[in-house]
Amino acid sequence: MPQVNFRLREFRLLEVSLKLDVDKSADLQEGVPLSFGVGVSCNYNKESKLLNLIMEISPEGEQYPCFLKVKGGAVFEFEGSPTQSQLDQCARINCPAVVFPFMREVIADLTRRAGLKPLYAPLINFSHFPEKDKKKKPKARRKAAKKKAISK
Repeated sequence: MPQVNFRLREFRLLEVSLKLDVDKSADLQEGVPLSFGVGVSCNYNKESKLLNLIMEISPEGEQYPCFLKVKGGAVFEFEGSPTQSQLDQCARINCPAVVFPFMREVIADLTRRAGLKPLYAPLINFSHFPEKDKKKKPKARRKAAKKKAISK
């Protein structure tokens, strides 16, 4: 399959929520496993050759002493016209992999600024993200990344 060229045109925070539970300990013990919900949705415009991606991340469960949700949006610009297969791969794997580090940094900085130990979301291999029906255009997916969060 020929390579498709694309670039990140912009990234924006769309929503950030943090609600500290003062009844819980302000310290997360090193290595306590947290599940992270990661949702991704994409929309491609053939005329403008722009792919809009929305990613939402939040820790799941009661282990962390706050409610946290981060939602970001990114716009990717394509050179030429990608095939449906190339577009599916970019929307499912490549583009989320580009956006995820921005989201991780926001989570770590936000938790640090809240007076907690910085929470570093686990890395995700997006090639293992569940695939939806390949005949449909890329839609929202949600996956829990169950790895040990690193709190330093």
